[in-house]
Amino acid sequence: MSKTNDDSSLKNEQIIQKLEEFYKEYNINIKFKSVTTYFHFNSYNFEIKKSQDFSTIKSLEKKLYKAFQLPSILITQQESTDVSFQIIHQDRKPYVFLEAVQSEAFQNPKDMQLPFLLGERNGAFVANLAKFPHLLISGCVGAGKSMFIHNLILSLLHHQSPEKLKLILVDPKVVELSIYNDIPHLLTPVVTDMKKAANALRWCVDEMERRYQLLSALQVRNIEGFNEKIDEYEGMGMPIPNPIWKQDDTSDQMPPALKKFSYIVVILDEFADLVMVASKQIEELIARLAQKARAVGIHLILATQRPSGDVITKLIKANIPSRIAFTVTSATDSRIIIDCNDAECLCGRGDMLVSLPGNYAPLRVQAPFINDDDISLFTERLRLQGKPKYIDFPKDFSKRMEEKPKYDPIIPDVLKYILDSQNTSISAILRQFHIGFNRAARILDSLEDKGFISPSYNNKRKILINEFSEADLPQEILESKLPEVVENKPSLQIGLITFGKFSDSLINNIDEYNITYYSYGDIDYNAIVNMDVFILVGDINEKILTNKKLEKIIENNTELITFIISFNKDKDFLDKFNIPYFIGDENNSDKINELIRSLCNMSVNPGMINVDIVDISLAFSDCRNVKYLCVKDSTKEYRHNIKNYFNKSNKKILSSLVNIESDFSLSFDIMCSITDWIAEQVNENARIVCGTSLNFALKDELKIHIFYAEE
Repeated sequence: MSKTNDDSSLKNEQIIQKLEEFYKEYNINIKFKSVTTYFHFNSYNFEIKKSQDFSTIKSLEKKLYKAFQLPSILITQQESTDVSFQIIHQDRKPYVFLEAVQSEAFQNPKDMQLPFLLGERNGAFVANLAKFPHLLISGCVGAGKSMFIHNLILSLLHHQSPEKLKLILVDPKVVELSIYNDIPHLLTPVVTDMKKAANALRWCVDEMERRYQLLSALQVRNIEGFNEKIDEYEGMGMPIPNPIWKQDDTSDQMPPALKKFSYIVVILDEFADLVMVASKQIEELIARLAQKARAVGIHLILATQRPSGDVITKLIKANIPSRIAFTVTSATDSRIIIDCNDAECLCGRGDMLVSLPGNYAPLRVQAPFINDDDISLFTERLRLQGKPKYIDFPKDFSKRMEEKPKYDPIIPDVLKYILDSQNTSISAILRQFHIGFNRAARILDSLEDKGFISPSYNNKRKILINEFSEADLPQEILESKLPEVVENKPSLQIGLITFGKFSDSLINNIDEYNITYYSYGDIDYNAIVNMDVFILVGDINEKILTNKKLEKIIENNTELITFIISFNKDKDFLDKFNIPYFIGDENNSDKINELIRSLCNMSVNPGMINVDIVDISLAFSDCRNVKYLCVKDSTKEYRHNIKNYFNKSNKKILSSLVNIESDFSLSFDIMCSITDWIAEQVNENARIVCGTSLNFALKDELKIHIFYAEE
């Protein structure tokens, strides 16, 4: 043992000396600090002078490879004055999964909902998938990507029962994940048809929205809070009926009791094949899940051996910050995956770089190895626990992908405007037609598809026709001009005025509403008089709100809902105006979009905020001067109006009146899920007025007086 340690020390001294001598030849002085030994590489850490550029050190790496007669040496910068040279062990051994799972870190993970073995880095590196909350994996053939996916699946299955965890596995290669068929954790047999995979993603989006409705009904923020509340009420012998149940869903006469949510992990191996089937639709579905699914316990794992820009798009990367790069063929591929070089310098066989939010640089980790026999043995034991309960995915999504695209009815008008103005910019169309950014972009894409304008090059397009008549338009565009019957769409007239740096491009997916867009210098004050909802968004200041025309319209039109979303943190002046407002962050577009959608869905009542998406606690904590709080369910109509609830500091309660209009099937569970929260917020003299006589068991405990309409 002593001899081995001596040999290792001697080898380290030789490497350190060789590194110093190599860079000295190029007039670069590096000073040795320490050496750290990892499972599959040593990290030699040196200090460099501030005047020396790390890029110069990095630029010599190929010459360094030759000097050391090694295929690669990974050179990284940990701090501004530190540089690390990572050299792989020549006698490198596999990191065996079955040995790793015996470690204390894996057997007893602390405070982790979805623990899994990420790999080895100074011991077992156990991570929590729930905190990632999604993962993007890429690497070339033979680098260890598929082995890592097996390790991830087995790690999750080791800790979670079929009741707590469900899997959707997509395997275009057919043979890679089929070994997991019939295990009880599956929601569907392993998916090998890419159109069925698209259906599975569509189901996940629908399930996500269903879960959000239930979170809102129970007044909780995430899956942990939901499951705790279900446990709490079941422990009292009072299971909560499903508040979004519809009688035509089943033959039951009463709503079934809610059950705890399972975590759902969706693994898409070679999702490049899925993107080829329907790139735009798939990208949008993945983006929606990545943006919102975390809170309701749905997590995505995307893997591909083709890290090209058309597969790993900017939209996908923006929503999946946790990424793993195995060995790739070029620095370009490395940058696409983890936004930096170095994955091209890895040595294969599970050698990987893990990029996590908040880390200064990617971590180098050794992925575990597991053979097929061990996987088979593990899955056979799982099958003994029971059979899977498969669900039916929607069957119409693949058909929708094959349908002809629907064209915007204003395309002919836009095309005429483009020919008259010789202007194809999106901003010009926004100003001319007062539509949203996304809608304008889709219109230009449609015109490009039909050959009227060229593809965008350097943000410019050429007009490819000189003139047109409507008779020249394709039949499908002409048909789009016919009025469509739109069900369940709001008919409110909505005015949206933007200020300062705020741009229309921040508002996504709200084109279904009847919104007219204005910039501050382009307000049509006569048109505003006919609006139902009037929203001001941006850097709001006192000068804007004291605009005489604007002030007069707001004062004289009592039916006009006015709401302010301000990015100006100095909110004192806003309290002078009797207008509901929200202090927001222009970089948090998701929350702002949710709030705008909620406002667009409102009934016409001054100062009311709808809480279909924005939950009650968010409305109370972040919104001011709101006179009414309206909660609507997508299947049942009921409402909670809360008047004059907080003063300026948002702590002292002035007075409260809660009106609940409910039918028999929703009464009990609405009260159970909401009044306990109300009890913490309102004073003991608050009154709950119910539209029907309710047998509400918790009224004595909550100290809230309940009056019925008959009384």
